[in-house]
Amino acid sequence: MFCEICGVKIIGQPSKIYVEGAELLVCRNCEQFGSKKWSRYPTATQIKVKLPKTKPKEDLFAQLDFGLIENYPDIIRRAREKKGWSQEDLARKINERLSVIKRVELGKMPPDTKLTKKLEKTLEIILTEKIPKEIIPKEPSKGELTIGDVIVVKKK
Repeated sequence: MFCEICGVKIIGQPSKIYVEGAELLVCRNCEQFGSKKWSRYPTATQIKVKLPKTKPKEDLFAQLDFGLIENYPDIIRRAREKKGWSQEDLARKINERLSVIKRVELGKMPPDTKLTKKLEKTLEIILTEKIPKEIIPKEPSKGELTIGDVIVVKKK
């Protein structure tokens, strides 16, 4: 008889162990790789949890035909100053960090869809505009479709 783990010929009586619910006959050297008792429920080390693969968050602007207007930092700053608020006040009112408001007003960080909606509602401004789809004339293909025949290019 041979060990079911290492494959060595077993001399004498084999040991019966359980590894992840499977019963194995092994040599004395391989006894340490399992347990002598069969457990109906797997131990924590035997359970393998597969976490779902998450896709990176896509901004809603990429899915819609809308985008941020070019001079959004100036519009946000002017609207905030018109209301007499400091950057700290605005950050508190929309429940964002001060550093985020500063970067948005400097134009170093474009706001995502959620932040844009909060800014528009709180400051009573419009920060998005409809992006026209750019249609590129296509030459008729000769029987077979290519990706160029199917794709529509949007200008940002």
